[in-house]
Amino acid sequence: GNAQVYGNARVENDHMHCGFDCFGSFNRHTHAYKTKGNKVEITCGCFRGSLEEFEKKVEETHKGTIYEKQYKAIINLIKIKFGIDG
Repeated sequence: GNAQVYGNARVENDHMHCGFDCFGSFNRHTHAYKTKGNKVEITCGCFRGSLEEFEKKVEETHKGTIYEKQYKAIINLIKIKFGIDG
């Protein structure tokens, strides 16, 4: 396909990435993937950063809205998928 990954992405198989379509105020695609350093990185619209940075950005941008709830659910699923506690 024509998939594009950035930075230190290391996507060797389906267990190393996941995506969510049509969420948030602009119906964006949110993609999570493992990096070469075995961290999880997120891309969503023009955002690219760590899972922690994404969670902070969601709280800053969408606090108290349905979009915060949607993104928090996505964050929880990403944590489950990649075995992250918290």
